[in-house]
Amino acid sequence: MLLKNFYKGEKIDISINHGGDFNHYFVNADSGISGKKDSVIVTGGLHQLGTDGIWGKCLYKASSVAIPYAFALSRAVCDAAGASFASVGVYARYGQERAELFLQEIYPKYENLRNKINRALQTLPRDRDGIREVLGMEVNFFTYRDFNNVGGFHHPDRPWKRNNPELVEALNKSLRRI
Repeated sequence: MLLKNFYKGEKIDISINHGGDFNHYFVNADSGISGKKDSVIVTGGLHQLGTDGIWGKCLYKASSVAIPYAFALSRAVCDAAGASFASVGVYARYGQERAELFLQEIYPKYENLRNKINRALQTLPRDRDGIREVLGMEVNFFTYRDFNNVGGFHHPDRPWKRNNPELVEALNKSLRRI
């Protein structure tokens, strides 16, 4: 669509529904600048995920893969270290290709491993596509549906909740080298 800039008399190009009709093309048509920035705090408990801002996400955005990755990494740290609980922070910032990963909490008996775990986390996938690959989360309708199913978010068969031997082995391999 071409419009005339009334102030300078020049033509400007404006795209509307650039990706296509969202109702028809679904997640492939979701393009543009978001009016709402992601502000997610995972607080624990069933479906206690901070804000509603995470729902309705597709996996094209780095901020969307950060949420399932935090769950998967927290479980992988538990499995690798033998801890009964751990919490890994995953932060995807706008304009950065790689997410920041760090251990937030771990069962006190394993606190002495904090620095080692943090160094090992830096060797794991931290880019959007690498995270999707290690979690086995293709960008398709089924993953979008599962990710946005609030009631089934914590079901044990979800890619971010189930045992991930590949992720645990990668973490173990890094821990052995450090």
